Amino acid sequence: MKQGDKLVLDIIDYGSNGEGIAKQDGFVIFVPFSLVGERVKARITYAKKSFATAVIEEILVKSPKRIEPPCNRFEKCGGCDILHIAYDEQLRLKKKAVENTFSKNYKHPFVIDECVPSDYVLGYRNKVSLPFGIVNDRVAVGFYREGTHKIVSITKCFLQGEWIENIIKAVLEYANDMKLSVYDETTSKGLLKHLVTRKSGEYYMITMVATDLLPKKELLINKLNEYVGNNYTLYLNINKGRGNTILNGDIKLLKGTPQTVRIRDIDLEINPFSFLQVNDNIRNKIYDRVIDIVKAKNACAVIDAYAGVGILGGNLAKSGLRVYNIEIVKEAVQDALNLAENNDIQDHVTSICGDSAVILPDLVKTVKADYNKLAVHSMNLLTPYFNLIKQGKKKYELRLNDEKRQAVKVGDTICFNSPEGEQIVVRVKNKFIYQDFEELFADLGTTDSGFTESLNSNEAAQTMLEIYSQERINQYGALAIEVELINPELLVLLDPPRKGCDEKVLNVIKSSKVNSIIYISCNPATLSRDLELLSSDYDIEFITPYDMFPNTRHVESLVCLTKQIN
Repeated sequence: MKQGDKLVLDIIDYGSNGEGIAKQDGFVIFVPFSLVGERVKARITYAKKSFATAVIEEILVKSPKRIEPPCNRFEKCGGCDILHIAYDEQLRLKKKAVENTFSKNYKHPFVIDECVPSDYVLGYRNKVSLPFGIVNDRVAVGFYREGTHKIVSITKCFLQGEWIENIIKAVLEYANDMKLSVYDETTSKGLLKHLVTRKSGEYYMITMVATDLLPKKELLINKLNEYVGNNYTLYLNINKGRGNTILNGDIKLLKGTPQTVRIRDIDLEINPFSFLQVNDNIRNKIYDRVIDIVKAKNACAVIDAYAGVGILGGNLAKSGLRVYNIEIVKEAVQDALNLAENNDIQDHVTSICGDSAVILPDLVKTVKADYNKLAVHSMNLLTPYFNLIKQGKKKYELRLNDEKRQAVKVGDTICFNSPEGEQIVVRVKNKFIYQDFEELFADLGTTDSGFTESLNSNEAAQTMLEIYSQERINQYGALAIEVELINPELLVLLDPPRKGCDEKVLNVIKSSKVNSIIYISCNPATLSRDLELLSSDYDIEFITPYDMFPNTRHVESLVCLTKQIN
């Protein structure tokens, strides 16, 4: 088989990049933009010893899952890979892509869940970076044609939604009216590099990336005011670098004020350098499930080994969990400290600057040895009541609803201390406030609060008068704190960049005997590689793909692992 050969091919599978796969004469042939079940006439464009790539010249048998793409730039701009495929088939394709990758890299039995769909298939992205270029002698923005640095110009993008159109219009009118130059990678000359925009609610963060100051910036502001309104912040990033990094160097605020976004339960002030997931809907689905998993495991603490600015850890802490953030970039650590303080979770979060491979061993030992010290609150208990909670026979701890107890939140942890010096840690499941203890016992009964069945609610209330005066009860009311025991287990959260985890970090986790791991990945290849390395010590509970990027080949995955019992 050689370049230029023309063949009739039956598409039987999908590749990891969303392309169709055919087989003929011992060759595996990758055919972009084809669907399983189709028969196509194709021309070989590249051939090696055992595989080849081909382009479609004619579709002989069309799949019922093929749809008409809404975008006239499809197959040209390199932004979308599978916009021509019905969404249910896209989800099947992505599950299959993860399965194929694991089959190559993971040497043990596994099951891939169905891909979790995005509620929004178009207009789901909250951010886009568009390179500037020259098209028909005018400044344009667009996406790079696949495999090149030549742009395909756009004025809209269906993945972004209509909001991007007015921003593009304003910026291009300014650039062309001013006859601005565009940066040329071959000569390293020119002014405009990229337009970077992010949408949060009805507010926009717009960043012009250029090699120098913008001339007459007020004209750009006037254009944006005309087409976008006043609900935006404008930045200039002066990036004189010659590499592929989009944002690099100094940031100047040209208009507006720094923007705050809400990510689930956390408020975060962002800037052009901030990394946030591009699909709010899928991000929240992943975060919700992670929080549910951590709570179900009842771990004493979570270590986020690739914490960034601490967004997921902050949401875990907001749920009452104890979180340790590890991040090697000192600016991100400072942002994590600010995030914790601004969201009033500093008592639940510790942010550490350094390499996880170095920090993890001692941190795991410290947390496991001293997990009783992680509790947000401390309370003393008489021995009989202490033992009942320890044995799981006492569901409610009864107190006055005074100032100290009012500070206790659902999800918080409490360390109970016995007179003998023993300690146990519980998590607050719920709080019930009553006018007095008669009302409390009438509603909750007596046995779950440590009293015998023979004691009725009035008798139990009289017993509470031996502890609290009627005057204080009248002043504060009665409180039942529903609690559950916390296991001295530790969970590590891994959400690394696309290249995956540092092998040293994985080896440290294995040697530290961490109880559970949650791994979030945007790259099935590095995910499966890392899980193979962990497989000698950890079993996979589940692998769930999430469609973070509809209409593209990319997929996010969430994996939970537990320590093997020897």
